[in-house]
Amino acid sequence: MKGVYERLDGEIERMPREYERLARGLERMPSEYERLDGGIERMNRSYERLAEDIERIPPEYERLGGGIERMPHKYERLARNIERMNWSYERLAEDIERIPTKYEHLAEGIERMPHKYERLSSYYDQISNRKSG
Repeated sequence: MKGVYERLDGEIERMPREYERLARGLERMPSEYERLDGGIERMNRSYERLAEDIERIPPEYERLGGGIERMPHKYERLARNIERMNWSYERLAEDIERIPTKYEHLAEGIERMPHKYERLSSYYDQISNRKSG
């Protein structure tokens, strides 16, 4: 019986810290969303710059003449960069899509805290009454 009492006492002591941890996570959600949204904006700008670079390649190709051999390599490099940007863009979009789920999870955790605290307190009181009786 003493082990149950101590376990419940420990859980009750951890409740405020767990509540604070969940609340801090919830507070970070808007800044995380802004960070990810900023990342997508930067990706769009980079994508546009790379697309402009690719559009300049054919005229450059004709103008350079002697640098013709280098152009396919440059084109391939730019195409690889665009592929990387697309991958990064998708990853950021997936992160943004997960924010509401994270938010809901944290909010649910915070909502459960008072109920969990009440249940543990009630059980704690019952054990205390039995122990003293």
